[in-house]
Amino acid sequence: MTNDEIKKMEDRQVPHGRIDLIGCGRLGLRIGINLMQVHRGGPKTIGAFDGQKVDGGDVIFTLLGAKTGQNKPDFIKQLCTHKKEFREVLSHPEYITDENLDLIEGDVVIIVIAGGNTIPTAAKIIKHAHERGAKTIGTAGIFGYGNENIEIKDISEY
Repeated sequence: MTNDEIKKMEDRQVPHGRIDLIGCGRLGLRIGINLMQVHRGGPKTIGAFDGQKVDGGDVIFTLLGAKTGQNKPDFIKQLCTHKKEFREVLSHPEYITDENLDLIEGDVVIIVIAGGNTIPTAAKIIKHAHERGAKTIGTAGIFGYGNENIEIKDISEY
């Protein structure tokens, strides 16, 4: 490749599109940080959705400077130090419900919600995303009680 060809290729690797992160807990925070750190390309916009606030047990949040009582999506937004025209985090400090599904606008929707029976909510999010033509990635819940049987399935199999 010539230098001109390399420059043209690199010039095309700019942030574009939107990824919505549904769930900003310990895993969601790490995913959000990784998305913000993409050097070339990656998402232009990251929508962060979660109704939880940082509490005393959220060690990773407090290690990174979060304050107890701070909304988790607000903290992820705070961590994004990019210029707005390069990459932006939109904070939505609320849980996704039937009433606010329309806030999900990402080209890709990452679902990392935990606590209780998350499958019905995840299924609604996936259906909404697919109706819009978006792709989804999800965990189908995160439990951590010990000795779980880990399965990989299409959501429709549940």
